[in-house]
Amino acid sequence: MKKNAMKLISLALVLLMLFACFAACKKKDGATDADGTESQAGDVAGGTTAQGDATDSLENGPETDEQGYVKDTLPETYDWEGADFDILQWKIGHDFVVGAEATANAINRVKFQSQKAVEERFKVKIKVHEEDDGWGNDTLVGALEASVSVGSGTYDMVSHYSDSAGRAITNKLCMNLNALPYVDFEKPWWPQHLLESATIGEKMYYCGGDINGENLMRYICTTYVNLDMYEEYHIEELVDGRTIFEVVDDGDWTIETFKTMALGTTGNDETIYGFTVVDGVYADALLYSGGFSLIKSENGVLTLNEKLSHGTMSTWLEACQELLSETHADTAYDVGAAFKENRSLFAGDEELTFAEELSSTGTVNFSVLPMPKYDSDQENYYTCQAVFSSLITVPADVKDTDMAGMIVEGIASQNHRVVKDVVYYDIFQARYASPEEADGARMFDILYASVVFDVGRVFNHNGFNSFIWRHTVGDAQKEWTSVYQENVDIFVTAINDLYVALG
Repeated sequence: MKKNAMKLISLALVLLMLFACFAACKKKDGATDADGTESQAGDVAGGTTAQGDATDSLENGPETDEQGYVKDTLPETYDWEGADFDILQWKIGHDFVVGAEATANAINRVKFQSQKAVEERFKVKIKVHEEDDGWGNDTLVGALEASVSVGSGTYDMVSHYSDSAGRAITNKLCMNLNALPYVDFEKPWWPQHLLESATIGEKMYYCGGDINGENLMRYICTTYVNLDMYEEYHIEELVDGRTIFEVVDDGDWTIETFKTMALGTTGNDETIYGFTVVDGVYADALLYSGGFSLIKSENGVLTLNEKLSHGTMSTWLEACQELLSETHADTAYDVGAAFKENRSLFAGDEELTFAEELSSTGTVNFSVLPMPKYDSDQENYYTCQAVFSSLITVPADVKDTDMAGMIVEGIASQNHRVVKDVVYYDIFQARYASPEEADGARMFDILYASVVFDVGRVFNHNGFNSFIWRHTVGDAQKEWTSVYQENVDIFVTAINDLYVALG
């Protein structure tokens, strides 16, 4: 009894310290700003909210807890009588903590505490098993298959390298998450575009969100702006005197605005750039940021996105090629060196680990931004994650779907309240911990909410070859009409093959 009491006291003290640490920057679900207006943190410019219910009033919206977070609809407590909940994860991903001995850093500590809170609430024992995984590595998929093939129900949840998830699903090793009891993908701990982008027909086999929020936050494709250079080169004069934050909030952060700001604005000094790209993989996100995708699911039917054949796609490609073309004196691929040295107005990268590096040195006054839109009429901002990111599945042979659903939802809900803030603080250090940095924090909320989970990207191994876009953007001599004609039959065949594989 005494031992349990000490555990509760320790956990309470940790949570109190965390809440104090993030009170200045965190916008709870449906919180209001100091002036009494409703916070836009998490809103996607032009319409839908970043987390579904974030702008609902407390009177008319979902019930919230004492900290202002939306409550889940799970039982307050449930007794699974100490049953094991076995998670299979890939070693490098480390989405879930193996045990107390792995809590050497703040993020692992709070993830471990979150898992312990779930264990206590539902009377389960979370056990984590690790296997190698990665591009072309079938070790983790093999471990899952060894269980499913004989129906042993060894695992209750799996955290994959993203491409591994597609391979496991194709091999019928994962269940339809829409059939999982208790999981509510409309809740704020699940990304707002998850359902629409990850649905295959009427099913959904993989997910991501606050349940693996550290990985999602670190491997999200984004654009960076040097705020001091924005001022130094009077970029606001190009957009009616607005700050970059106002441009984003107004829904005017478009590819044309980006080009206007980045190209031809930094003078004749060949060491100063308007835009540098840390890695060519950044181009992947431009496919989605313009409102495009490879695959579309509508009315229960999985089809090739008809937008790929529109003239708007050709227009979008040309704009992206111009922005990324090194024929401009002020555009370059330089592994981030220029931005880190205050010599680049904008930078593009597929990982927030770059933000982590910038924040730790403190030499650049920067902000992350969402990816640019096609035009101001586009309702939402969109981006994708790097292929190195994780995706969550539930094995086809899971022993108890009720327990699986309850714990999956429980971990996501608990992480939403505690873990997400700690990861956010770890990435950005103290720069967004004060009220004056609220603009940067809001930009991150918009970015985090804009992630899509395109089926074509997840099942790249299945013949979709989503990297065609990346290679096309990188070659200014290519034009979309011919690229589309060369690949349309391949895409259609891949969709049909996926239907056959999934039954």
